[in-house]
Amino acid sequence: MMQKMMAGWMVKKLITVKWDAVNTPVDEGGLGLRKLKVMNKSVVLKLLWKIETEDVELTSFMRAKYKNKNGEWSNTYKQSSILPGLEWVIFEFNNGSRWLVVDGKNISVWKDKWIEEYALIERYSEDAYVQQNIDMKVEQLIQDGEWHIPECMNKYFEVTELPAISAG
Repeated sequence: MMQKMMAGWMVKKLITVKWDAVNTPVDEGGLGLRKLKVMNKSVVLKLLWKIETEDVELTSFMRAKYKNKNGEWSNTYKQSSILPGLEWVIFEFNNGSRWLVVDGKNISVWKDKWIEEYALIERYSEDAYVQQNIDMKVEQLIQDGEWHIPECMNKYFEVTELPAISAG
């Protein structure tokens, strides 16, 4: 009889707490745990940033595997455990980043954001000149570290919109 009473006192009750309360910062009374979705997204964004900006063996491999010869993300299906995560964050990555012009070798005039917060092809996708020169790189607009814009391109942007060319 005494053992049953002692056993009843030893049982601990579980307390359930809302997940939002667990994720609340400690200062606000929570446990300060970060949401796994947010942490996962930040890690995948960091991987994507390294793929786009670093030139080491791993990133070169990833670019060769998942990008086409024009530097665009491949649309064809490839069996991979990494690609779905990259596709999950590519839109946010592209919306939240803009090229800093140094030499312009890797920057597409039409497809990359380098002038404003949009790619020029978003506004001029049907233009004949754009379609004929779709693979044009920004380096073709730079001579001796200064902008040299052909007259025919003045309708796409103002010269005052051009970013400063940074030292590499």
